Amino acid sequence: MVRHSLPTHQVPALSFLLHLSSCIMDASISVQSIIGGFVESAGISNILFGITITQFYVYTQNWKRDPRWLKWLATGIMFLEVLYTVFSQRAQYYYSVLSVENPVLILRSDW
Repeated sequence: MVRHSLPTHQVPALSFLLHLSSCIMDASISVQSIIGGFVESAGISNILFGITITQFYVYTQNWKRDPRWLKWLATGIMFLEVLYTVFSQRAQYYYSVLSVENPVLILRSDW
């Protein structure tokens, strides 16, 4: 057991992070098991994003009679979906590719 100089019993989040870092360094827990769920959920998210793009395309082909505010709302939501997917892919690349050789980077937020 590694002894730390900080009183971790007073800071629960610090205690959790120290425990998590010791688990990551443990040989029985692999990096793949930690980020595997994130990669799988990002894949499902990409499939749903493709469905959203298809729905938006079909809507834009038939929106001639809709009010202007509804067109802007649909376009704004699609923009936010694209932005979310870009950030999600960036996070997936960071944690899946860049952090593989240094598992401690998983504990650090990239943002």
